[in-house]
Amino acid sequence: LSSDVAEARRIAIDVLARKMGAAAHGALVNALTDPDAGVRRQAVAGLGLLADQQDAERLARLAQGDPSGVVRAPALRGLAALGDATRYTLAVESLSDRYLGARLAALAWLARVFASQSATTIRELVTSGDHFIALRAAVILAHDHATRRVAAVERALASADFAVRVAALNAINEIAPRPI
Repeated sequence: LSSDVAEARRIAIDVLARKMGAAAHGALVNALTDPDAGVRRQAVAGLGLLADQQDAERLARLAQGDPSGVVRAPALRGLAALGDATRYTLAVESLSDRYLGARLAALAWLARVFASQSATTIRELVTSGDHFIALRAAVILAHDHATRRVAAVERALASADFAVRVAALNAINEIAPRPI
């Protein structure tokens, strides 16, 4: 953990979290301030494995304020895994994060924990100009609002961005899987 090599610290945090569980809690918390975003990401992922409600405030601070999206996204996923239903505003605000992974994590958190409270927001996201979020929202609403769902997929399929078109094809498979 005191190595000058960030990759070594990342590996150490990963091993501690998976092998020592709750006994590694202190080391994981200390690693949240590491200068390397990858080390902080591993520490957040490790805290997520522990699923300790006492870490919700730490995760919320990281989700809001860490300069790296690779840390904000797992912090949001950790809050969702904890079932944190006290930070609806943070979940909604995170839909505007500049990092796609954080936006997707926020959407998943809304769908999982705030389902009834966020239904309107999720329906509106299907028409979003953010194709990746629109497609994920369409998948979440797979059993409802067929017209919006189809429109989101059609818009994404027409995109000039290859990654968006691929995401649309994956969404089609999730929305209406073909029998094997």
